Parts: sequence; C-alpha cells; structure tokens
Amino acid sequence: MLILTSIPTVSGDKILYDRLETGVKENIKTGVLGNMIADDERVRRAAANVVSSICSVELPRGEWTNIITNLGNNMKHEENKIRGVSIMTLGFICEKLKDMNFTLTLEMQESVITAIILGIKD
Repeated sequence: MLILTSIPTVSGDKILYDRLETGVKENIKTGVLGNMIADDERVRRAAANVVSSICSVELPRGEWTNIITNLGNNMKHEENKIRGVSIMTLGFICEKLKDMNFTLTLEMQESVITAIILGIKD
C-alpha cells in the first residue's frame, strides 16, 4: 500500500501515472478499491486517499467518471465501514478537485449531495 499512496499526488507523479498502461492503471484501481473494505481503518483511509489522488488525474480528463456514482451508491450499503469509507473518499475527492478548481458534472454533484444526505440520516 505504501507504493500506491505515492500515485499521483504531485505533478511529477501524475506524469508517471500517465505513462502507465491502461491495464496497469485498472489493476491499481481494483487493488485500491479492494483495500477500501479492509478491517483496519488506517488502510481504508489510505485507500480513500489513493482513490482521490487517482481521481484528481482522471476525472478532469473525463475518465473513471463512474467512481462518484459508485461511491454514492455505497451509502445504501448495510455495512457501516463501507458507508463510512465511501463518504470519506467522496470528501477527499472533492477537496482535491476544489484545490484544482475543477467542478464535477451536475450528475456527479447530485451523487455527492445524495450521499451526504444519506450519511446524515445514518
């Protein structure tokens, strides 16, 4: 997991991430998403950070756009840890994109707002 947390947090890392083959990027995303359900909260937090870092590269290019909806849909999951890491990840993504002055599409914004509302009801 330590290697994955270095992807892509600064512009030098973004260039490295861009050079990875699509299959490698997909394997990284699959592995990180798998760690979002780990029992250890620190692992879940690290995975959420990596997901948000990848999103900071891919979302502005119109890639991995389904991640926002998928995380929002997780708010309906029966397990608290899945709901918790999903809302945490959405928060991290929004923070990173805000720092980049990137605005989510209206559909993505609605998914985030719905997730927040469902989280408040919990």
